[in-house]
Amino acid sequence: MVQIGALLNIDPGQSRDKIARSFDTMRTCGFRSCRMIVDPAYGDGIFDLYDCAFGCASERDMDIVVTLRGEEEFCIRAVSRYRGRRNLKAWDLTEGTPELAARVREADPGHELIDKGVTLLPGIDFGGYDRRRWTVLASAKCDIARSAHRGGPFWVTGLQGGGNLFSGSRSFSPMPGEIAQWLWTAVASGAEGVFIQSVNSKKDGKGAGEMSLLNMQGGKTCRSEAVREIIDVLDANEELFSKARPVFSPVTMIYTGESLAAEALFHRDDLADADYEVRQKGGTMKDAVAIYQVLMERGIRPDFREISEYDWEASGKGRCVVFAGQLAVHTKYYPMIRAFVKSGGKVIIEGMSFCYDEHMNSVFSSDFPLRDVFGGYVEEYCCRPGNYRLRIGGKRYWVHLFDGIIHNEASGESLRILRNRYGRGSVTWIPSVIGMGAQRAGHRSRISRFFKKELRDIVKDMPISFRRRYSGICCHMLETDSQYVTIVTSSKKHRRRVAFRTDMRVERRLYYNNVNDKVGKARNHKVKVHAGQTVVALWNKNH
Repeated sequence: MVQIGALLNIDPGQSRDKIARSFDTMRTCGFRSCRMIVDPAYGDGIFDLYDCAFGCASERDMDIVVTLRGEEEFCIRAVSRYRGRRNLKAWDLTEGTPELAARVREADPGHELIDKGVTLLPGIDFGGYDRRRWTVLASAKCDIARSAHRGGPFWVTGLQGGGNLFSGSRSFSPMPGEIAQWLWTAVASGAEGVFIQSVNSKKDGKGAGEMSLLNMQGGKTCRSEAVREIIDVLDANEELFSKARPVFSPVTMIYTGESLAAEALFHRDDLADADYEVRQKGGTMKDAVAIYQVLMERGIRPDFREISEYDWEASGKGRCVVFAGQLAVHTKYYPMIRAFVKSGGKVIIEGMSFCYDEHMNSVFSSDFPLRDVFGGYVEEYCCRPGNYRLRIGGKRYWVHLFDGIIHNEASGESLRILRNRYGRGSVTWIPSVIGMGAQRAGHRSRISRFFKKELRDIVKDMPISFRRRYSGICCHMLETDSQYVTIVTSSKKHRRRVAFRTDMRVERRLYYNNVNDKVGKARNHKVKVHAGQTVVALWNKNH
């Protein structure tokens, strides 16, 4: 079962009594794990306080994850000092290098090494996204982290527990309901551990006085009570949640390292003009996340995989991959994509995807190797700053900045959408930025209907999905051998009754529903969720 803990900031000058009281408070909050940063900036004298922290944690039956920071020799000294501690859980090397990781593994092969953790710090990291979309973005980040671990367990090394005043891109204080949504999202994504950042504030330096789950005097807050409530639910249902595993639809969002490299090469930090948002830093993934949200609002939770992490060897029948905003794709994957479609797979391509290869060469300027699979090639891209409506396949879509024209190999026509059969599979191609276009315009209904039609045969056998689109509503799902758990989150300003498409009936008892005295309800195939609420419900497979 997921471990929920918190970062404890240990600064020079803290007394042993204060550290002991901090651990008492953490246990009161329900935490059984502590993350501690070993920082050489504080000097060797700080080790006495770290020793004290290990002792206090052991006395209270708590594990410690140590974040190693600084030069290699200091880190290895810390490893040698604490590798024999019985309550050491893992080494966190998310701030380290591959060379450091190799040395830590050599020095201590007996403990887990966290080298690809993910942070959910919206006030620091989510500045380019609307606040109402932060839970969706948290979900996407968790999926990407899991992909980096090849589908295995991952860690959320920092989940924002308090306000950031002057650090980060914007000042922000999270509400208890928001923290609950991010925490449940991490649980539903298969995180092995989640650390609230932090139980207390740093005394000095960058971020001093910020991000604390507790108040500045170490007292409880509405945020700490919200976290404690979730921990209590997980503890009370340990057997269920220890066996539950994330469930995904047959649809996978694909991203590529080459696209991120292309963005670094071509995109501009000085393009602050909103008319060019897709060309700004982060634009590539913003386009992908926009479509990810469209699918989530249909109750279709896609997986998010780097192209090298996807199982291209398996038959494509019943599976779909979506390339949204992926500027560059390595040519070594062309044969795999060809075989995937030929065996029955479906590919949906959006925006500027496949524009470049791994060398940043324009692939459509020469003989495009996948023209028979995709049904053609791009004749040209048109650039119109801002958002505009464009007729695509008889329907009007919102488009941002770029739209493309395809040459249809079969008919010789110039089109803005192309559907092509190849082998037992198919490709649907819209070389226009309709993901960000719909998101920026605030009109996702048209693109939602597009994906409903395109994915009808792919998702028809899903055990649980939404009967229709619910704007601002997302559903994550966990599964055991006999049960499903749905986690429904809402960013809407009013309550919604969500109807599910399933032959099962939801249990009347809810595991979790928050937001003051407003109670979510579950009956038959429906769940009622209030504004900002999270509702966790159980479904039995034998119903």
